[in-house]
Amino acid sequence: MSLTVQIPELSPSNLTLETLEEFERRATIFTIQNPSIPLSVLIEESFALELKAEGIDTSDKNYTLKNFTEWCRQRLLPHSILALVEELQDLRFAMVPSTARNFEAGTRLQAAAFRKRIELYSKMPDPEGFLDPIDDNPNADELLASFDKLAARLFRESLNPTAFRKKAQTLLALHNVKTFEDTVAVALRAARAYDHDQPLSQTPAGGSKAPAQARKAQYRPDAAKRPLADGPKKPSRPCRFCGGPHMDFRCDKHPRYSENCGQIKRTNDEVRFIRNPIKGKNGYN
Repeated sequence: MSLTVQIPELSPSNLTLETLEEFERRATIFTIQNPSIPLSVLIEESFALELKAEGIDTSDKNYTLKNFTEWCRQRLLPHSILALVEELQDLRFAMVPSTARNFEAGTRLQAAAFRKRIELYSKMPDPEGFLDPIDDNPNADELLASFDKLAARLFRESLNPTAFRKKAQTLLALHNVKTFEDTVAVALRAARAYDHDQPLSQTPAGGSKAPAQARKAQYRPDAAKRPLADGPKKPSRPCRFCGGPHMDFRCDKHPRYSENCGQIKRTNDEVRFIRNPIKGKNGYN
């Protein structure tokens, strides 16, 4: 009997606050279930080499999972307040498909992603001195409150699609909320209302559409049984050349009728007009 053990993985290429949190959760369960396996097995080689360059031995028994995840979080700290704001601006509203409350679940996920980065405000370095006091500058608490309002505005602007965002903005204007948490609470109300208004078969927001095959018209067996029109369309007036019940261009009495090919000989201007009515009528090639 053989057992397959799935080892949690984390690499520099996919290191984000979300992937680190997921790795920490899985690694905690893994280490409890497999106490004999050292922590160094879970640490990717490039991480291990970087830690070794800093004088940290991952094979040391005193080096714990918490030490590693805290080290990763330090790597994820934005270098300035402007970089942190750019991270908030880059967050995209993610939908949760196959649920009855798509927009409510998506709003909760978006709020969680914002909260993780708002918590970094007090931990992040400020080498450029963007937050240094100047004349009549507010104190640290007022700066934090201003950042909270900025995060609330960015969260409001990140909601998608436009119809949902407008519904949320309407409720936010009615409640006149300013803080981030109040903005999230009102946005969740709008999300529940929007979920209630949407049919269950609605295409999930986020840009994805149904496959082209699904959008094609379905085959209708009765369509083949429908009678076809009896012959060509009847003209609205008699032929101007012979008075017969046919179009002028089908008349063999037409001055330019050719007995060799059985068609009307067309001039170059007529040919240009047929190929391109807009250019042809103006005499362009």
